[in-house]
Amino acid sequence: MHSSDMRVLNQDEYHLWDDLVDTVAHATYFHRSDWLEKTSRIMGVKPRIYGYFNDTSLVGGCSLYLECLWPGMVLASSVNECSPHGGLVVDQSGVPSSLLRERLLHALGTALCEEFNRDAFDQIVIQAPPGLNDIRIFTWNGWKCRVQYTYRLQTSEPNFSRTARKHISLATRLGIQVERSRDIDLFSALLKAMYASKGLIPFFDIDRLRPLFEDLVRTGDGELWVARDSNGVVLAADLIICDAKRAYRWSAASRPERKLNGAVFLLLATIIESLRSRSIPEFFMMTANVPELAEFTAKFNPDLVPYFHLELLSKRCWFNQCVRNLIS
Repeated sequence: MHSSDMRVLNQDEYHLWDDLVDTVAHATYFHRSDWLEKTSRIMGVKPRIYGYFNDTSLVGGCSLYLECLWPGMVLASSVNECSPHGGLVVDQSGVPSSLLRERLLHALGTALCEEFNRDAFDQIVIQAPPGLNDIRIFTWNGWKCRVQYTYRLQTSEPNFSRTARKHISLATRLGIQVERSRDIDLFSALLKAMYASKGLIPFFDIDRLRPLFEDLVRTGDGELWVARDSNGVVLAADLIICDAKRAYRWSAASRPERKLNGAVFLLLATIIESLRSRSIPEFFMMTANVPELAEFTAKFNPDLVPYFHLELLSKRCWFNQCVRNLIS
């Protein structure tokens, strides 16, 4: 008979969590403890990892960011502007039947709900990673759920649309070149210019993110790719993140005042070929929840993959939101 236990992990146990993340297929780079800690410092929030143990073995859990919304009210969220995925992880690989796998996942979810109740969070957001599709235990406990999507491309079998191939051919004829870069100043400036041209506020303060950009490129977890025209002017850039399981199109920018002439298509095609040559099997291309970006990404014929956004509000938080909405 196994005894189960859900508790907050100490920092000296984070290596157990990272081993779990490396093992479980649906766990992402954004679940890793070092990513959680780095992004928490930048964003001024607190990291927390709940671990679910069977006897002494860590078999699951949930990574979260804790943020004070206003005095006395705390938001716990598995995602933020830097982390598109996160939260739930469960290792079902050694469980022999679908019934027992379901029981394990539901036991973990039940234990998490009990911990959250004890911690008395006012708002909880968990965005389950793609591939973890059974979130019923949360909806049975009163959580609201909505479906989100990501694009997943299998790098071994790229099958670009005719439109994409035409743009790639155009960029090649015009002498556009794609290369790796370490120029974070260039990338940051390109991001700022892109948002400014659209009259939009960046998803986060670009200058505060610079240390994260630099750290990703320095460690090799991130790769900055740029597309230059025949005069050497950078037209587009992508900062992707890689681990052993997949790559993620994490941040991208393009030069607003110039014709791109297929540069973004050639840039992505080159990245995909590089991933294929290194046997990185999947590329999460994101952007599926933004209509104008989804239309562009769909031209590469990726798979559309659902994942689930879960949310629970305390009565106090729900009331405060209603009042703030009325005032605004």
